[in-house]
Amino acid sequence: MKSLIILFCFILFACASDTNKIDRDEFFFHIHYLDSVINTNPFDTTCKSSIEFLENTTKIKAHGDGTFVGYIFFNKEDLRKWKEWGENNNW
Repeated sequence: MKSLIILFCFILFACASDTNKIDRDEFFFHIHYLDSVINTNPFDTTCKSSIEFLENTTKIKAHGDGTFVGYIFFNKEDLRKWKEWGENNNW
């Protein structure tokens, strides 16, 4: 019974570690994607899925135009705050 509990704890820890790595990789993917959008064409900022991911992860809302489907724009200040959040949370 004791070995079963230890095995369960090990599996739980391993799953949690993989989830954090996936989230970290996804976080950096979205940050880099939005960074490239701003650097190549600052007026082409309709990146809804990346914005939603970063808003949900960081709880920092974008300051773009809102519609009934959510925010579809972001600005450089939003991107700076999301990057800062990643640094402060060891991501």
